[in-house]
This record gives sequence, structure tokens and C-alpha cells, in this order.
Amino acid sequence: MAPEALKRLVYAGELARRLDLPLITTGGIVPSSPALEPEAAVAARTLSAIIADPPKILLEDRSRNTWENAANVERRYHPKLAVLVTSAYHMPRSAIAFRRNHVPILAAPTDYLSTRTPFSFFQLLPGASSLRISSIALKEYLGILDYDVRR
Repeated sequence: MAPEALKRLVYAGELARRLDLPLITTGGIVPSSPALEPEAAVAARTLSAIIADPPKILLEDRSRNTWENAANVERRYHPKLAVLVTSAYHMPRSAIAFRRNHVPILAAPTDYLSTRTPFSFFQLLPGASSLRISSIALKEYLGILDYDVRR
């Protein structure tokens, strides 16, 4: 499990436990590795192992992307309100997907990308971490554009 996914999972598990709500883990088969276990099942098992007294865990394990996560959650569980937990950089696109699939949400972002170092002009120079962050941002913006054009 990726470190970002683990951060989201721990935060979601703690919120669900504190608020006495069920938790829906999402994520289906990884298209590039269909023999792997669905992400939702891995998340549920991990959460049960790391959180004392875990909340009730439901699975949405058929989706291939965020849009399908939202559509499948609505189709299967019909939530009146969902506390949507994801990385802060992913929240705008996730919120669009869930709202357009008629899932009312309360956004609960986590895993913020930030720095505590003072600004330096050297930060403007290209580097591996900058390329990674730019790639994440580009994916999110293109995803939002795709939702606006096709959905």
C-alpha cells in the first residue's frame, strides 16, 4: 500500500470510528495487474489490522477509477451523506465525481502537500520532487476537464 493511501486510510478509519459510521473502502482491480487483489480489499484488511476496534467496513471493489468509485457507491449503498476522505490535491476532482453521481458529500481532505522550508529561488529549479508534484497537478486538472467535457 502506498504511503499516501495509508495516510488516507488511517484518517478515514479514525473519523469513522469517532463518528460511529460505516466505512466504504473503494478501488477495484488495478488495470495493469488484474491478478492483484482489489484495492478496497487490501484497504479493509489493513484497516482492520492497524486500528483498534475498527468501524464496520463495506467494500466497493469493482471500480477502475474515481468516477466509477462514486457511481458504484451510489448504486450499491445509496448514502444519504458520505464523508469523503482523500488526499487534499485529489479532493476537487473526487468531489465532482461524487456529486455528479448524486452522492451528497462532506469533504474531509488529508495528506496535504506542503513544505516548511523558507522560500528560496532554488525551489524554482526543476527537480524530481517538483516533477512529481507537477505530474499530480496535471493529472487532476485534466481529470476535471474530462469530467466537464464528457460527463
